[in-house]
Amino acid sequence: MTAISSEPLRLVHGRYLMAAGADLRARVTAAFDVRRRRHVVLKRGADAAALAEEFRLLRAHEHAGLPQALDFHVGDGRCDLVEERALGTPLSALHGALGPAELALVAVRVAEVLAFLHRTGVFHRDVKPDHVFLRAGASPGEEVKLVDLDLAVRAVVAGAAPPAGTEPFIAPEVLAGEEVGPAADFFGLGATLAALGPPPDPAFTALIAALCAQDPRARPTTPEAVRALVPIAIPEPGAGPGRSILPRPAPLAAIMERWAAAA
Repeated sequence: MTAISSEPLRLVHGRYLMAAGADLRARVTAAFDVRRRRHVVLKRGADAAALAEEFRLLRAHEHAGLPQALDFHVGDGRCDLVEERALGTPLSALHGALGPAELALVAVRVAEVLAFLHRTGVFHRDVKPDHVFLRAGASPGEEVKLVDLDLAVRAVVAGAAPPAGTEPFIAPEVLAGEEVGPAADFFGLGATLAALGPPPDPAFTALIAALCAQDPRARPTTPEAVRALVPIAIPEPGAGPGRSILPRPAPLAAIMERWAAAA
């Protein structure tokens, strides 16, 4: 079994090992599932109903780009959602480290995960660098994970819920208490790309500006965003491997074909 800490360990819910010194009040705690023999995270919440809803959302929306929900436990004085651990690096730790091609591929993957959620009327509402993980060595399609669906909802009409998310990644219409739709998540994607210090690429700069448009009707749809991103994600001819964080080659031709005819 892989050790998760050199410290003494404690067992939670009869199967999850975590460091004995771990703060049990923490919202997210790394652990090891001794039955499944895999690394997991335990998300603790005071609102059991909200945590249970996140569990149901993840179980109903399984996708390679989303964390897998494994269990939901109430006991030991705790309420925990157990998810696979997104072993990787958050985008927030890679400011300025990604070139245009890699950053565009990350954006393509996030856009496809958002489109998957939006098709069933679910909106993430908290797209930001801390919630996008890059997984070096993962198979194509699994190299980017969009995590933390605790603010996700099936639909939000005007005035039905208070603004949620993290500034400056919250869309203007959300702050105004208006109806939330797919465009709000794409604003978060655009703001995320802008926060990473995108390299000087005119096409990329124009796309980020469009994603961050004040008017949600002016923002690109998923097909429009993907069709703009894929050409940027194709490395320049003759470019060396450089510092590659994501696996290559990505199936960019298949991605473009998938979205070529979409409205």
